[in-house]
Amino acid sequence: MLEIKDFEQQKNYEQLLVDIQNLPYCLSQTAVNKVFESIYEDEFLSTKDYFRSLEETKDKWCAAFRKDRFTLRTRSTQRVENTNKLLKKTFISNNIE
Repeated sequence: MLEIKDFEQQKNYEQLLVDIQNLPYCLSQTAVNKVFESIYEDEFLSTKDYFRSLEETKDKWCAAFRKDRFTLRTRSTQRVENTNKLLKKTFISNNIE
């Protein structure tokens, strides 16, 4: 369990949480790497395997590492949802008529 000892530590965790939430939209690889460095410097967060797997797959979900891919600013879940919508619309409308 995470125990926050003082106000300064609370403030640091709040900022780190904001940084983690903004990682997918970050356009700077250096900034992304700094956030992961902050995570690994923390004695509690550094023990969590989740962050290791997140860093290992950052080229798939982080904008800074996807600059060379043409995606029309959509992420994979958006593409899948749009494809499903198009398929349903096409097949359902053709089956009804």
